[in-house]
Amino acid sequence: MKLKANIKTLKVRVKDKHKPVLERMAFEVNQVWNAANEITADYSYHAKIKNRRLDALHKFTTQVVRENAFIVVGNVSSSSLAKTKMAKSVLDAGGFMLKTQLDYKSKAMQAEFVEINEAYTTQACSCCGCISNGSPRGRAGLGIREWSCPECGAHHDRDVNAAMNILAAGHRRLAEGIPLL
Repeated sequence: MKLKANIKTLKVRVKDKHKPVLERMAFEVNQVWNAANEITADYSYHAKIKNRRLDALHKFTTQVVRENAFIVVGNVSSSSLAKTKMAKSVLDAGGFMLKTQLDYKSKAMQAEFVEINEAYTTQACSCCGCISNGSPRGRAGLGIREWSCPECGAHHDRDVNAAMNILAAGHRRLAEGIPLL
């Protein structure tokens, strides 16, 4: 009976002696556990954002392909734009995935998808086609949002003019691909 009492006191002494170390280990384990839970919570939050973006992109591209038999897109390089100051907004927009989805969905739904070189689309007048000295050029011209053509006098918004030029280039490419009967 005395031996059992000595063993109990020995266990208590060992626990008391190592109590600070054990408490510290328990604290560190809890810290690691909490950090892991925060990472998991962060991951699930970002996963939800990713899934919502993908869902919105799929819905948008499906709607565009269903409503249009002919889709013309400029060849903007997302990877080169991602190296600029607009990197976060460019990567958030998902331009590459948008073009990829439009391409494969248009093939699946028998729509025509054309990718056009965007060179000089903001500088060329969509009415007469001339490239004048007054048109916006290069990085310095990015601040010029509206301009007038000196040849025909048409007033242009930079983005609308580029869109009209890209569409016209797409129509020209489509017309070249159709053989004359």
